[in-house]
Amino acid sequence: MHYFIKESRKYLDSFVEQCCINKIPYIKKGVLNIEAFYWWSLVGYFKPDVILESGVAYGRSTEVLARAQVFFNIPYHYAFDVDPKHYKYVSKKIESYKTIYQIKSSVEGFNEIKNSNPKAKVVSIIDGPKSGGAFANVLKSLSKFPNLCAIGCHDCMPTSRIPPVLKSHCKSLFPERHLMFTNKEINRDIQFVNDYICDEMGEKRDELLDRSNYVGLCI
Repeated sequence: MHYFIKESRKYLDSFVEQCCINKIPYIKKGVLNIEAFYWWSLVGYFKPDVILESGVAYGRSTEVLARAQVFFNIPYHYAFDVDPKHYKYVSKKIESYKTIYQIKSSVEGFNEIKNSNPKAKVVSIIDGPKSGGAFANVLKSLSKFPNLCAIGCHDCMPTSRIPPVLKSHCKSLFPERHLMFTNKEINRDIQFVNDYICDEMGEKRDELLDRSNYVGLCI
């Protein structure tokens, strides 16, 4: 088992307190708490200068990362999405945080941050785009950061198109890093974090609970 899995559990208590007991309500198509826990622990473990988030939608991951930014005293959290559909909703939800949320492509936003702060220590969470080519372009933009610490990605079920793209591009772009995918066995000790929101998931609850176990981590 990769060392980070063991290290991540050191941040379980703070995640439960900050994001489960002080609940971030479940949002349709949003990340579940197992996935959110890994985002929280990546920020806690690496203590980056910058959190880069690709894909916002309704903003559940964004609020988790916004709370992590405050809790771990991270200087910057940037969230990018090309679709303005939910901009007012998300902006209202995160207005009390420090997150900088912009409607633009992640590649464009990431490149701007790279040019303005080239030595930044970075953790990135990819929640979109989902198409193979666009997803690969986000990975390529991240490869330009010399102090990239880690990349996290959800929707990494064995049947998803995301894992093959991650495998091929992480091998070529980040050959010194280790790519791993979590599963039910690895996550057996943290299944309970989803209990805080499972009543909010509706008829697809079992499917969603299963999918939440599959997280990709390039560290």
